[in-house]
Amino acid sequence: MAHAAKGPGLGYAAAMRPAVHRRFLDYRELFPYFRSARDPMFGPEDFALYDAELEALEARPLESLSDEEATRRGRLRKALLRD
Repeated sequence: MAHAAKGPGLGYAAAMRPAVHRRFLDYRELFPYFRSARDPMFGPEDFALYDAELEALEARPLESLSDEEATRRGRLRKALLRD
């Protein structure tokens, strides 16, 4: 299956770590079941950015997060279909 190229001969999958790529494929597969058709689906670049932000927040103990960070963590989990 061909993917949109980011450069000469490079698809987005080449730029993603394998674990992030797997989570993106899972997200893409689950999206139609858990989100409205009106909701925009993240592309690979946006997904990778939000995934990295969520990973950084989840690496910290929940008690150490500010209220804003905890709220952001919850919103990212919901947006990336991790709940």
